[in-house]
Amino acid sequence: MRILILFLMMALLFGCAAQVPEKFNVSLMNASHEDVFNPDTNRTLDTISFIMQNNEDFALECSVNLTLDNTTQSGSKTGEVGVLEPGQKKRVSLGFEMPFGTTDLNIVPDCQRS
Repeated sequence: MRILILFLMMALLFGCAAQVPEKFNVSLMNASHEDVFNPDTNRTLDTISFIMQNNEDFALECSVNLTLDNTTQSGSKTGEVGVLEPGQKKRVSLGFEMPFGTTDLNIVPDCQRS
């Protein structure tokens, strides 16, 4: 019985280990920041724009995950990029409200083979 349980546990561990997400060679470059004031809502919307490039030899379906974190607030947003052909570059813009104070901002590409 112990051997059977040990065998099942090993099969489960090896099965989970094989599901590591694939990482792809993409670049984020030429980032810029802009504040846009909306007088109707009396709020400022922050916009980060950058260029995303596929450095692989095959097409990728991509999105971008933006994460904001500070001592009082945190949030995330996903921006769709779409299909990037090999070597192709696309401009991506993400709009969000930046919380007051020191804030960690993390932008991570999320791609899959197209």
